[in-house]
Amino acid sequence: MALWPTGAFRRNLRWALRMDEAAILGLERQGWALAGSRHAKTFYDRLLTADAVLFLPGEWLDRTRALEYWLTMPRWAEYRLLRPKVMPLADVVAAVSYRVVAREHGRSEPYRADCVSVYAQQNAQWRLTFHEQTPVRSCRCP
Repeated sequence: MALWPTGAFRRNLRWALRMDEAAILGLERQGWALAGSRHAKTFYDRLLTADAVLFLPGEWLDRTRALEYWLTMPRWAEYRLLRPKVMPLADVVAAVSYRVVAREHGRSEPYRADCVSVYAQQNAQWRLTFHEQTPVRSCRCP
């Protein structure tokens, strides 16, 4: 049995998800834009599933710890999501992968990481259930 959707089933998922790709990428971008702001906790409180897990450099966070984390992290002066790709995993589950290049206010060296997030649809809303960031030490990134 295949772990990933294949054939006609995958094509149908792809078609159904196409309408939601912009919404999912919009949620990712909004998360990066709000990180460290007073609005971050409200945004992520609505976005995270009850059992959400985040794997960040050097630590993992459950939902409660993640909500506090986004309030205390530094704000990004700028960020870019490079080569974003949304992939259907099931009829109500999608993953998005990308490389982020972000720079904090007052710092010249950017943060670079390969990221993956998994979203599940609950009550017709996309909700974040998993997020991982793997720092990239050196790359030919813009």
